[in-house]
Amino acid sequence: MKCKECGETAEKRYGALATPLCERCKDLENKYLFDRIIIDEKGIRVEPPFKEESGFETFKDYINILFLGKVRKDVWQGCKEMKNVQDYTWLGMARALEYFHIAKKNPIKKSQNGIGIIPYIYDDAQKFYEHNNRKNLEKAQKFYENQQEIKNHKEKEVVFTKKKKDKKDRIDLESL
Repeated sequence: MKCKECGETAEKRYGALATPLCERCKDLENKYLFDRIIIDEKGIRVEPPFKEESGFETFKDYINILFLGKVRKDVWQGCKEMKNVQDYTWLGMARALEYFHIAKKNPIKKSQNGIGIIPYIYDDAQKFYEHNNRKNLEKAQKFYENQQEIKNHKEKEVVFTKKKKDKKDRIDLESL
């Protein structure tokens, strides 16, 4: 069987849909760059999947994973131009590519390992991630509130008493 993403030989199937993927592509299954939600004793914190300061290196690593290390040379220059001219972020560009190839299931092979699609889908991708990040945060808040309620809930003492049965007058069967 062939890998759904790259066309190479796939020996195993992955994910809920049992998709045939090779060893290199399996890391892309069910991977999204959603914000990290951290719940601890201090409350709820939201962190991006990677910080903009280390963005280019992380973006570069992610693109190498997405394109299986077969990145065209012009991609890096194009990314830097989009970052500077169009004011895109490294995370935003990574999310745009992930949205297009993974969420929308457009084959990576057809894009010829390029990034030219980013300007056309950047805004839609940002809306997709904002929506899903908001849903994830709402779930986390409900979870946190429930945990706080359980933590603050004090056990009440419940006392069980036996109810006495009324003894009815018995009928003497011999007297009948």
